[in-house]
Amino acid sequence: MTNAFWENAASVLAAFIGSGCFAVIYNTRGGNVLCSALGGAIGWLVYLLTGPILNSDIAQTFAGTIALAIFCEIIARVRKAPVTGFLIVSIFPLVPGASIYYTMLHAINGENDLFLTSLIHTIGIAGAIAVGSLLVSTIVRMTPWYHAPQPRREVSKV
Repeated sequence: MTNAFWENAASVLAAFIGSGCFAVIYNTRGGNVLCSALGGAIGWLVYLLTGPILNSDIAQTFAGTIALAIFCEIIARVRKAPVTGFLIVSIFPLVPGASIYYTMLHAINGENDLFLTSLIHTIGIAGAIAVGSLLVSTIVRMTPWYHAPQPRREVSKV
């Protein structure tokens, strides 16, 4: 196995652990911590796997967010918990922290050209996260099974 494989495996493990730690910080209960951590690992794994295909970190972030949002929609129904709790915690590995840092660094140093370039790139990544999660959420809510009428239970009159 190559060195790149082990580096990618270590970064997916770090995404798993990091998302799990944020789940604990946000007081997620029980097995939802592991589900949130798994979501972070899935999002980061898709981000890494789409790298050679898409050649753009904005497109990779979009693909990772879509996979992550689909996972969160499914696991929320299985665990009978809100999707938002899983999605907020699991999205942390995809958040452009370094891009935000360098954008502010260029702004403070007065490097206007680098600042604008970095700002547009950061907004692109943040937009990919927002659009990816919104797209999956909208499609789920537009499907007929989501709004299917629930069977009525008879109430006994005693």
